[in-house]
Amino acid sequence: MAEISTKHVEPDDTWHEALPETIPEPTYWPAVMSFGIMLLAWSVLGNYPMAVVAILIIIISVAGWIRELYHD
Repeated sequence: MAEISTKHVEPDDTWHEALPETIPEPTYWPAVMSFGIMLLAWSVLGNYPMAVVAILIIIISVAGWIRELYHD
């Protein structure tokens, strides 16, 4: 059986905190985007207007998500 090495490493002066130190606030845009992707996949069985609506939902969610991250 192989031995597991448990070495303790001491931090030195070259180490720094991981970035980012703060994380963005939670948002609903990923859920809206996933709904648009699901609707787009479902439109394969449905019809053309449903695909157009799905693409619009995806575009709006991407724009909203980027805008929210940009303003934070």
